Amino acid sequence: MAGAGRIELTGITLAGGDRVALVAENGRWTVVAPAGGDAVAGAEGLVWHPGALDPHINGWGGCDFLLDDPADHAAALATLTATGTTAFLPTLISCDEETLRAALARWQRWQAAPAVGAPRFCGLHLEGPFLAPERAGVHPREFLRAVDPVWLGRLLDDFPGLVRLVTVAPELPGAIALVAALARRWVTVGLGHTAASVQEVRAAVAAGARWVTHLFNAMAPFHHRAPGVVGAALGGGELTCEVIADGLHVAPEGLAIAYRCLGPGRLVVVSDGLAAAGMGDTPLRLGAPLAPRRGRRRGGRGPGGGLGGAARRGARFGVGGGRTAGGGGGGGVGGGGPVCAYHRGARPAARSRGPAAGGGGGGSGGARSSRAGGGGPAGGAMAGGAAEVAGFFTGEVTSGRNGAERLAGVR
Repeated sequence: MAGAGRIELTGITLAGGDRVALVAENGRWTVVAPAGGDAVAGAEGLVWHPGALDPHINGWGGCDFLLDDPADHAAALATLTATGTTAFLPTLISCDEETLRAALARWQRWQAAPAVGAPRFCGLHLEGPFLAPERAGVHPREFLRAVDPVWLGRLLDDFPGLVRLVTVAPELPGAIALVAALARRWVTVGLGHTAASVQEVRAAVAAGARWVTHLFNAMAPFHHRAPGVVGAALGGGELTCEVIADGLHVAPEGLAIAYRCLGPGRLVVVSDGLAAAGMGDTPLRLGAPLAPRRGRRRGGRGPGGGLGGAARRGARFGVGGGRTAGGGGGGGVGGGGPVCAYHRGARPAARSRGPAAGGGGGGSGGARSSRAGGGGPAGGAMAGGAAEVAGFFTGEVTSGRNGAERLAGVR
């Protein structure tokens, strides 16, 4: 029974499977009790936030999302959920067509019958193969392709509704027409691995591009006379930008600039994690083994290799209220009840001011949450815009400033 200023929640199911009861008084959590057990003190140290959506993650727990069958790694993917990443877009890098089609077929089977406990599947992110060779990064250059809308259209037709985000270098010949074609299909277009000029970025935005893949990385640096993607994104109002906030890929000052320019509504923290993420000191693999680099943190981005580590680092650097990692749920993205997570620790410097703070969807099942452990909860306490970010990739955001016209242009 709940009295004035008191809320009691029973039967809450955590991401790890535990069931608890929660009590809040006067706006603060005061009791966390295992279902049927004694109360646990110290609930006031918990910070709750929507479960996070990671739209750029290449692997986790030994599973390379390009080469491995997720059905064989269901237990490992459940540990990703336990860090607070309750929804994701598995990301596939540039490869040969046979490998790509095999990966798409595996994820199509997963989409039809996902394992219980794994993050909610929101579609795939194709990072390539239409990328600038001089900004390819770890993408094998032999697998980059000239822009070919017919080839990609055939791929999308063969696997309908599977791909929700495609990263493209807009300066490539034919890229603007490709952006428009993807926009008509309601596939979100990201600009990345690019040396595009600001004029080429503006043309891509006019055609329907609405996303920037790992802002600052694998793109021409900002120059006051040649602002490029960075300048167009930070100086304009149309592009939502993902950023790897691990303190290594982008300096703290760069994160602060991005946050101040983009605000909480257009900055999204991603992990860009590899298969070694969540496994400690493990050889790196991204479609193929990667040579270790001196000073490189192995096993993913941020402490524990999870998105949560990157998000908490972002909070530490003063990037504290972004729509970071969004949230897994909302609309029909998933069902299963509200999705949330919590962790102990200092609150971020700034609270979320995102336009949508929820993270749940309709449907059956209890609420889910995740306690920090290993990589910590994805998104840290930097939540906001949960349903909105998930809708970005599913076409379910249909009105307002962040409506479908932002996702794919006017049809």
